[in-house]
Amino acid sequence: MILMYHSDVDLAEPGLAFSGSLTMPVLRALDGRSLPASAAQIARTVVEGTPAGIRRSLERLSQHGICNREQLGGRSLYSLNYEHVLYQAVRAALEANDLFVKRLRDTLSSWEPHPVAGVLFGSAARRGGDIESDIDVLLIRPKMSSTVRKRSWAPQVHDLRTQVHSWSGNHLQALDWTESSLRRFAARREALIDEIRREGVTLYGRSVSELLKTRQAP
Repeated sequence: MILMYHSDVDLAEPGLAFSGSLTMPVLRALDGRSLPASAAQIARTVVEGTPAGIRRSLERLSQHGICNREQLGGRSLYSLNYEHVLYQAVRAALEANDLFVKRLRDTLSSWEPHPVAGVLFGSAARRGGDIESDIDVLLIRPKMSSTVRKRSWAPQVHDLRTQVHSWSGNHLQALDWTESSLRRFAARREALIDEIRREGVTLYGRSVSELLKTRQAP
């Protein structure tokens, strides 16, 4: 026999449902599940926190109605409540990283001159990091005159720093390199190049691996 428990949204302060550091990891673990899951099942898919903390988070979310809680055979099972008035806020929070990457891609594609490559790397590329983390982006600039670099390229990079902070609250750490700089660091077997090749997310242009495979014209 399945018993369903229904709870209420706090209409005075609905946002209180999102308190707690485990809220989003738990909601991400619940999102897309076709069947209700126990706290133990959710805990196995959440990297952060402890099983006890995850259980408390599930209980709080169910009290606010964002999670459905049902009782089956003495076990509490949880599922995401897609009809909740806060679900669109949940959806926006879960998709924030994708939107951030899209904004980076759209911005780089609008530049003139265009970068040869733009690559997101570091914790942001791994979907990790926190409010103290920088957003790391490698920019490979095309060949250009010093005048174009001063009047067009440099202002674009400056504007991107401002935009990234506005979008996320995090600071942009940009590597502004030429292709020859990239090759030089790769030849030195710099660990950063291996990290970028392994984990980098190409935002615009060619990947670092493709650039390093291509011989520079004399």
